[in-house]
Amino acid sequence: MASAPSMTTYLSDLSLQHMLGGGAFTPPATLFLGLATSCNAAGVVTGEPTIGQHGYARVQFSNVVEAITVTGSPTTSISVAGGTTTFPVGTIVAFATSGGTLPAPLVPATPYFVVGGSSSTIQVAMTPAGTAITITTNGSGTNNLVPAFGTAASGQIQNLIALTFPQDTGVDWGAMNIFIIVDAATAGNVWLYNAIAGATNIGVNQTPYFPATALTVGPMY
Repeated sequence: MASAPSMTTYLSDLSLQHMLGGGAFTPPATLFLGLATSCNAAGVVTGEPTIGQHGYARVQFSNVVEAITVTGSPTTSISVAGGTTTFPVGTIVAFATSGGTLPAPLVPATPYFVVGGSSSTIQVAMTPAGTAITITTNGSGTNNLVPAFGTAASGQIQNLIALTFPQDTGVDWGAMNIFIIVDAATAGNVWLYNAIAGATNIGVNQTPYFPATALTVGPMY
């Protein structure tokens, strides 16, 4: 049985070794979204814009659930396991609550950008270079930083929040036909890939983004 088109053999091998071969596997706290013209099951990517040129960079997004707390509001600091070590500046994160309310003015299923922090805290803004949001309440119930992708169902999963790339500067990136999910900002291992519905040319001064549910990984069968 062949691997599903959205999964590379690298991730397939990791999954099988973990589930059937007794291997340990801990997903990284963040992953990276990239653009390209093609990718195959071996994870060979072609046509990705040059990282660090003409504004292009892979988008780093949260991939784990971590408890958050806020004390001493008003404050810009959100306590989260790992802090900026786990969620570096530029990471897109989202928050969720259970049995209570998020610290105001945070809103569930909304993309925020990490703009600072310490070894145990993060600060977030609405834009990549924005001013850190002032948190005005401590919130209640169980509050978490959550993955950018939602809950898997029927062998597939979609992005829970919008994911935005930097602005194209200088030269057209071109027609990007697929998205890739990788474990590093440069090089790294491609985990997943899929076609972009209605792909169009990305030109100078454009800021490509994917709204919530616009990216579908799978079906995985």
